[in-house]
Amino acid sequence: FKTEVQQLQAEEYSEEEEGGTDVLLDLSEEKRKREEAERKRISQVEFQHRMDEEGVGNRAANFRRVLTSKVDPSHFTGVRLQLHRLLTWWVFDTVIGMVIVFNAVTIGLETQAKAAKPFGCDMDCNGCLDPLAKCTTIPAWLDTCDTVFLVVYTIEISLRFYVYGIFALRSNWIKFDLFLVSTSFLDKILKEFAVKNDILAQLMLVRMLRLARLARAIRLMVQFRVLWQLVQGLMHSMGTLIWTFLLLMIMMYVFAIVGMEFIQLDASLPMEDPYNVAASENFGDFLDAFLTILQILSMDSIASMYRPLIKKNIWIFFYFITGILVMAIALMNLVTAVMVNSSLEQAGEDKEAKRAWEKARKEKQLEHLKVLFLDMDEDGSGELSLDELELAPEEMKQTLKEIAGTDDLPALFEMLDFDGGGSLGVDEFCDGCLKAENKDKPLELARLVMQCTEILANTKDTMSLF
Repeated sequence: FKTEVQQLQAEEYSEEEEGGTDVLLDLSEEKRKREEAERKRISQVEFQHRMDEEGVGNRAANFRRVLTSKVDPSHFTGVRLQLHRLLTWWVFDTVIGMVIVFNAVTIGLETQAKAAKPFGCDMDCNGCLDPLAKCTTIPAWLDTCDTVFLVVYTIEISLRFYVYGIFALRSNWIKFDLFLVSTSFLDKILKEFAVKNDILAQLMLVRMLRLARLARAIRLMVQFRVLWQLVQGLMHSMGTLIWTFLLLMIMMYVFAIVGMEFIQLDASLPMEDPYNVAASENFGDFLDAFLTILQILSMDSIASMYRPLIKKNIWIFFYFITGILVMAIALMNLVTAVMVNSSLEQAGEDKEAKRAWEKARKEKQLEHLKVLFLDMDEDGSGELSLDELELAPEEMKQTLKEIAGTDDLPALFEMLDFDGGGSLGVDEFCDGCLKAENKDKPLELARLVMQCTEILANTKDTMSLF
């Protein structure tokens, strides 16, 4: 009996030990995923900061992010290097964005000119059914502008393939550009055939190819950072929108069925009675009932719908007020709250990643400053004087200027030497240089605080003598 008890206790202990091991493994895996996600966010912040310092446009930055592992721009030389600098210049992105805007405007003007043609008229105003109708041809300069735009897009994508080779196709935006340019060329070719073949002009393919030109406006989103951030926010909310759509469909379906059962024709009233008219038009079949619920959801002129119904049956009031409260008010506000909360969480994660990146960057700069201090401290005393700072090599002084964010090193030394001792320790030097870079808290303020702290300490020491 004791042996069986011991075996049971051993099995229970083994199960508890295995369970504890599984929990530890799960916690370790979660910690690893969090650290990996944080490192990814930090790398993204660091990459974006580097792109901002280099003056790289938003679209070029996204392109560089994709090609980082395959193409190293530092190896470019000659014409290829110059073209790389042109393609990554923010002005280039701005110019292409303006071209896209003008192209979208010309497409709208061309569409308006086509819509203004009388029925039956072709592009040359032939075959009009009404001979008295006024028909004007599409301005030739619109077609010229379209050709110019196509040439610009072709040159742009050709330059990207020349500079980055086949690896340019790793970017989905390049694939999208290549598709648009190809469809534009195909549209041009089909237009030439359409002049001689009227049947080809009616093909849906030709219409779709012409509409594809308008898709270039999508490229405008990635050209400018603020617009692209809005698009990214919308993309991040797609999951919420999909579930909202499904929930709305279910609720609209339920309310439509309930409405059809609850609101029916009254045989005691004539068909032309306002109640029967409203019931027949709004709840006569499922499609009418479903569209009625959609009208309630959007609050689209529903007074003319529910007034005759509620006057006949006061209980219908509770049906309509429930639909308004649940779908039009509660659900819509709840969806808005979820999307706003998701955006706030994303913004909080971005701030955390930026703070972590700033911390890592300052740690690297601190190590670099310590090395600079040791190199400039010629006598090895552990103290840096103004003479040693001025006699330091030009490369060291230039590096110090970049870290501290100032060109006046003697003035920087005087501000760091708040006690007037004429020398700086390694910690005093490193901390002061890092604080000098902080624009939110000027070094002069930090020096004033330290001086006040020292005055207060000396005052306390003096008062302790009495």
